[in-house]
Amino acid sequence: MEKNITKPLLSQNSQQLQEQEQPQQWISNDVRFLFEVAVMLVGNGTMSIVGIVGNCINLVVFAKSGFKETVNMLFGLAFADLLSLLTVFWCCVCYALGMVDPPDLPFDPLAFWYVTAAWPHLVCTRLTCWVTALVAVERCLCVKYLVTPKRIACILVAIFTLLPSSYIPIFCVHTMKEAFDPEVNRTRIVAAFARNRYHVVQVSYYINDVALPTLSIAIVLVCTFTMTRALSSSAKWKQDRVHTVSHVVSVTDSSNILNSAGSGSGGRKAMGNKPQQAVMKEVRVAKMVQFISAMFVVCFSPCVLLLYIRFGYPEIGMWREQHNMYVCLYGVVFFMEISNSSLNFFVYLHFNTNFKKTFDNIFNRQ
Repeated sequence: MEKNITKPLLSQNSQQLQEQEQPQQWISNDVRFLFEVAVMLVGNGTMSIVGIVGNCINLVVFAKSGFKETVNMLFGLAFADLLSLLTVFWCCVCYALGMVDPPDLPFDPLAFWYVTAAWPHLVCTRLTCWVTALVAVERCLCVKYLVTPKRIACILVAIFTLLPSSYIPIFCVHTMKEAFDPEVNRTRIVAAFARNRYHVVQVSYYINDVALPTLSIAIVLVCTFTMTRALSSSAKWKQDRVHTVSHVVSVTDSSNILNSAGSGSGGRKAMGNKPQQAVMKEVRVAKMVQFISAMFVVCFSPCVLLLYIRFGYPEIGMWREQHNMYVCLYGVVFFMEISNSSLNFFVYLHFNTNFKKTFDNIFNRQ
């Protein structure tokens, strides 16, 4: 496969050349630079570190809980989030080096960012999308004999195998190669793009970046809506059962008032508390899944929306007429994706009592 060696990405000389050849930018270079420092380095870097620590804790807690229950597909979600956040942290490192670009560096840092961080991050976000969709489907079905831990494990293996495999053509046309770099007047590792790169990227764009993310968000929305209505109906029914049981217990106690002072009072509490606990558990599950799903839709919808916007405004793109706008928009998209992957720990800690108990036991937290 014949390849062309690119110049260092976003170097000062190439920026000056772009300014001469391209129309006026909607966002100036100075504004873009401030945005890169504030959001893409400080904001994304800080949030990614928080998320990496949080998802490592998630993995430890879920592993300690065991893998017998289908709910432990959340282990797969935490693993996908961790991979995504690690690629974001590597993005920040490469981007920071690229802004400084030390002359003795043996590789082009922004070329490394594009090939070894940006594209892998995209793969990991797709994993997060489809594992979240799987969680929503499992909660929606909630049929013990249909959704088993073994089947869930097989589906997770398929997701973590097939989705990265669909990006193999992308990594074949985006590689790294040692070549002479005129920007620093010496040989170093730079990006190498295949001649058929444009066609491969276009096909992958429509399938992996438009169709599949849109489908995953649609699945999450439909399943969440269906499940929320079902859980609300179930909780209401069980609440009615609580009142019924309480009424029966009250009548029984009135007819057996002479025997209720002893063991009868304990039986009354047991009968009254059991349905109430079931109702509260249903409500907590509903709130947790609603929150996770809502957070996923809010954080990932801008990415899909931006992909559709680029249909109408193709000039918004990497190294295209509106490069600065592209960088700023994707900086915001990155931050929202990072937030979704980083905040799940706090959601589990607040809504999932089993997670909280296991977390307290592991870390001796009283």
